[in-house]
Amino acid sequence: MKRLFSITVFITILGACRHKVIEVPNTHKNLVPEYTLEIQDSVIFRLDSLTPPTTFSLQYKDGKVSFLNNLINAIYVYDYKSRELLYTIPMEKEGNNGVGKIEGHIIINDDSILVQNFGKNILYLIDKNAKLKNSYNLLSTDADTIPYLPWPKGWTTTPIIVTGQKFYLGGNINGEPSDENQWNRPIMIAVNKNDKSVNYHYHYPSFYWKGNWGGALYRRIYYDYNPEKKIFVFSFPASHDIYTTSIDFKDEKKYYGGSQYFGTIKSMKGNIFSINKNMRNKHFVTNPSYESIIYDKYRKVYYRIASHPVNMELFKKGEWAKQFSIIILDENFKWLGETLIPKYSHSSIEFFVTPKGLHLKKYVPDNDDIMQFSIFTLKKIER
Repeated sequence: MKRLFSITVFITILGACRHKVIEVPNTHKNLVPEYTLEIQDSVIFRLDSLTPPTTFSLQYKDGKVSFLNNLINAIYVYDYKSRELLYTIPMEKEGNNGVGKIEGHIIINDDSILVQNFGKNILYLIDKNAKLKNSYNLLSTDADTIPYLPWPKGWTTTPIIVTGQKFYLGGNINGEPSDENQWNRPIMIAVNKNDKSVNYHYHYPSFYWKGNWGGALYRRIYYDYNPEKKIFVFSFPASHDIYTTSIDFKDEKKYYGGSQYFGTIKSMKGNIFSINKNMRNKHFVTNPSYESIIYDKYRKVYYRIASHPVNMELFKKGEWAKQFSIIILDENFKWLGETLIPKYSHSSIEFFVTPKGLHLKKYVPDNDDIMQFSIFTLKKIER
């Protein structure tokens, strides 16, 4: 409970006296787009009266689409081709099969489904009938020696990865601790599914340790996994670059993966004690940032979400929504193009990839009975 309390309160007692503004320049030169994304089709899943048309946890696998309804703590599984609801998995919060309030999920098969409890930092293994089969405490026995541990949610943007004998989850905590380094604020957790041992890995880029990034929105992490190359691919909100690591986190590489529309990204001026929540939000909304990195195994490309700054005058009038574009990179991280998505049209955090293309959830005003996805496909730019 002591550690749980420490993450629910913003870590101002650990705030750094970081007054210097850190600048992260965009080093792109003469980017020439070769590909763009176009909407070719759409799919619609009809919802019951208990399901909101939004979710933080989506998965496509073996012709099925599943998502978490966190209002009733249940997983819904649809057949992609027919769009029909196949079954639901209502999970108990208490009792012999209790898993608490769930934030994220991944279906390995009907007999093995992983669900993440953010509040307790516990990963549960259940079956199709929501029977509890196992649990994995993500706080290791030596957790007290690492002051700033990650707290994963298992969202679509930070997915639970299953490979070999291990589960991998990534997450962050809020705050700007003055003693942060590559060892004491890990962002990834590796869990051995056999002996339940837990190890912590990886870190923010080094420029994060030198400035005040507001402790919250710029501290979110995003990643995906390339199973063919066995590498993790990371997208950090304040970095124009993409970072990759081997599955053991020992081999790190960096590639340019920025937006053609962005200039320099700057940290905040002043220390954490002189900056309130409104100032942090204003800085984030009115400056560029990056979100998810998505691997498309069918076309051997990556998609990276770039969130564009809101004009200051619009921000003063109450505008907070950031328009986004999608950067396209090939399997070797060569920059291929960037597509601007119309504002208010699609969600940047609700997506999945199928053989047909990249699916982004479309906003459908005044209709809470469906979840609709636009299918974006790659198109070569003819010159």
